[in-house]
Amino acid sequence: MHVKWESDILALGCLVRELNINLGLPLTFRTSSLSNTNSV
Repeated sequence: MHVKWESDILALGCLVRELNINLGLPLTFRTSSLSNTNSV
């Protein structure tokens, strides 16, 4: 069961990543820039 859950999560992650790429990554760029400023 654990392996199936992990594979499902990975599949969802891939789908979300593809959707973000298709949408232009507006939210991803915002979150990445915020995380970068926070880390520095």
